[in-house]
Amino acid sequence: MLRRLGVTLAGLVAYLAACWVALPFLNPEAVSEISGDGVSVTRASLVALGIMPFVTGFIIVEIVSFLTAAGRRLRHAGSTASGRYAASRRSESSP
Repeated sequence: MLRRLGVTLAGLVAYLAACWVALPFLNPEAVSEISGDGVSVTRASLVALGIMPFVTGFIIVEIVSFLTAAGRRLRHAGSTASGRYAASRRSESSP
């Protein structure tokens, strides 16, 4: 029980710490001009982005794996083929 509470508190502390990490290369003036609401983005963080970057990345990986031959082989073989695929790529690249 104490371990579960510790893990929960550690997760909460990690989340709160991530809220304070600002997004790099963000120009607050430009973002407020684009949004048009006059909303202040001085506290924009990685957590504020939500899940959309992960969903977009997943969709891009799925499309690329569908369009390439190597990606199709990996999709049909499942997770067991990923180790064999990486090993075959290493052997192809070494002279």
